Amino acid sequence: MATSATPTPPTPPTPPAPWRVVLRDIFKAPGERQRLANVLGLSVMTLNRWANGNTVPQRPHLIRLVQVIPQQYREELLAALGEMYPDVEVLITDDAPEFIPTEFCADVLKQRTLLPERMRFGRLSEMILDQMLRQFDPNQFGMSVTFVQCMPPSARQNGEICSLREITGKGTVPWTTDLGQLTLFLGAESLAGYVVERRSGTSIDDLRKETLRPAYQVGHEISAAASPIMLGGWIAGCLSVSSTQVGHFSQQRLQLLNAFSDLSTVIFDRKDFYDPDCIRLRLMPRPDVQQPIIAEFRQRVFDARDHRNLSSQEIEQRVWGEIEEEFLNRPPQDYIKKNE
Repeated sequence: MATSATPTPPTPPTPPAPWRVVLRDIFKAPGERQRLANVLGLSVMTLNRWANGNTVPQRPHLIRLVQVIPQQYREELLAALGEMYPDVEVLITDDAPEFIPTEFCADVLKQRTLLPERMRFGRLSEMILDQMLRQFDPNQFGMSVTFVQCMPPSARQNGEICSLREITGKGTVPWTTDLGQLTLFLGAESLAGYVVERRSGTSIDDLRKETLRPAYQVGHEISAAASPIMLGGWIAGCLSVSSTQVGHFSQQRLQLLNAFSDLSTVIFDRKDFYDPDCIRLRLMPRPDVQQPIIAEFRQRVFDARDHRNLSSQEIEQRVWGEIEEEFLNRPPQDYIKKNE
């Protein structure tokens, strides 16, 4: 008697790759699928095929995807992609060169000799900021670069330098391109203040975690670094950089930052450098306290225009000094404490 064959059980469906699951979760946010399609220059249908397992994206598209997804999904997507591409971290992490290109340094020095004095700082600072973004953030994960300058010593504060001020900056998404309107006063509570007082560059891998160095997180930044701008032992301020990536400022990148701060000495006047013994940084108010007052700066400059014996630059410096004085005398609850 013939024995009937045992039926073959149906093959269970193959579960989707983990990175596709993460992509589906990202798509649940209203409008996010269309936004990603626009940024990547692809159709929504292509993204759906990725998520459903119908097609496999090329590596350049995956790298770009990691760059443009919301920050809260980035680490999860990277971990999931690591199962398919074990070298994914290497692919998306650039090896920042330790040195500034010789041609760029030569161009900065040449422009310094050719530019009129009134245009020197604006043009040269823009050149340096643009070059820094190219070298520090070639994949455009998100970075801000800012020049921070010592506020001139105040007679009301016994000739001491009590604060620093962000004077110009640039960024890549999620920051705006021009950070000039986002100026803040910084003091002993900040990483920039710590670097200026110690006259030595340093970095913090993750501002969300407690650190022994004074620093606090603002906006999109996760890791940060700063390097002093010094000439002949005197100091003008520092270069401050922030990234959306954890641990972005490796020792190699910190060395590169130090090189840029050295080059930046050529864009400042000799009078902008101060004896370190004059620096006695105080605490500055929280950003949310500062911003409404700083927003009034232009109006206050306009109101002070009747000082006919002062140049526009002198009037602006006077107003900045008045704002600094206000910040130095805020109630205790308005300040960020060290290591808070």
